[in-house]
Amino acid sequence: MKRAYPVIFHEEDGYWAEFPDLEGCSAQGDDYREALEEARKSMGLYLAAMLDGGKMLPEPTPLSDIGKVDDGFAVLVEADPDEYRRDTSAVSRTVTLPAWLAKEAEAADISLSKVIQDALVQRLADIQHAENDIFSV
Repeated sequence: MKRAYPVIFHEEDGYWAEFPDLEGCSAQGDDYREALEEARKSMGLYLAAMLDGGKMLPEPTPLSDIGKVDDGFAVLVEADPDEYRRDTSAVSRTVTLPAWLAKEAEAADISLSKVIQDALVQRLADIQHAENDIFSV
């Protein structure tokens, strides 16, 4: 579940970055490329910690709403918090489905585990989005 948030980069003895939507999240690097990569990591870890703590992810501020930055520039940075989740070990679950569907999936060389994982990630993202809609009213 990739997410993109605006990041403001400032040049000062290298680069440092701040996230207007993610309080306390920051990054730095000797050059822009390094600062950008560190910003991705920081954001991924920050979002993963929020999810692991049962918190809702904030809606990203549109980049157009950031406005002009006097001592830097704003860009969107994308990260996948699932890459930084603490417990990524596999667990086994029994799944029941019609025999014809299992045969068709096997004939098509479709990984049921992958399909289920992708579907669950999408469903959880949909739930997260719906909860954000409820609380933003």
